[in-house]
Amino acid sequence: MSVHVFCDESKAGGYRLAAVPVKPCDVAELRSVIGGLRLPGQRRVHFSSERDGRRRKILKELTAAGVSAVVYDAPRARTEKEARDAIIGQLTDDVTAMGAALLVLEQDDSIVASDKQIIIERLDKAGSRDLLRYEHLRAHAEPLLSVPDALVWAWAKAGNWRKMVQPLISDVIVVG
Repeated sequence: MSVHVFCDESKAGGYRLAAVPVKPCDVAELRSVIGGLRLPGQRRVHFSSERDGRRRKILKELTAAGVSAVVYDAPRARTEKEARDAIIGQLTDDVTAMGAALLVLEQDDSIVASDKQIIIERLDKAGSRDLLRYEHLRAHAEPLLSVPDALVWAWAKAGNWRKMVQPLISDVIVVG
């Protein structure tokens, strides 16, 4: 079964990216869960801006929703760009291998062109260019980008936050 994969990064203490696969039939329900977590006036749930009590509530809701993520980590990269490039390459290979239909990355205008180049090269190499659609979207435009945002923040924060999110992390892939 194909999936949609939603991704966000953390730059705290190294460069990491969380990839959250969601079955197409579960997208609307998970968007509803995220919508229910937004406070009045909030355009999006942004984990780093939340207070600890809200963070715990969000993680409990994500646990109840049954989400999971793969964390990509590039601890040996010398620069953020080197880390991002290595992670985007491995991520593209992995989502292609799993038969994903859609890859959504949080948009950062400074890296969109580089990401697209890497993704196209990897898809061409796999002969899968027409099988995977990919998009860069602003976090407020796609509520499901809040899910990897929360999970990668908690993973990167370590300590009790990592313990809390550990059951939701299906794998950690070290690249580079």
